[in-house]
Amino acid sequence: MSAFKDMVAADIGIFMNLDENADLHTLSTIDKSEVRTDRSVPIIIDAYDMDGKPAKTSEGVSSHTTIIYVEAGLLWFTPVVDQSLFLDFNRYTITDASPEVGIWRLTLRRNGMRP
Repeated sequence: MSAFKDMVAADIGIFMNLDENADLHTLSTIDKSEVRTDRSVPIIIDAYDMDGKPAKTSEGVSSHTTIIYVEAGLLWFTPVVDQSLFLDFNRYTITDASPEVGIWRLTLRRNGMRP
């Protein structure tokens, strides 16, 4: 790994610090055997959508976008687009998943009420 990536990796704990940026949230997945796994992990929630308001979709149903950052080493699964994920027991669909030097940036979409 390059010196820069080493420095960034060393700073993940500072970035994901519960006293500064992150808060504990419950992430849940359901595997192919219908087994649910819940874990409390530090997460940074960045935005609900670009202007902070729900986007209207067909027939008046609102869709909410949430961007979260999670330390890669704390995930027990590899996030993929169109996968269901529960954030604080609210069901979302992953619309984008980007690994960014030890941190996953996940874009989540949910219909209905804002979390």
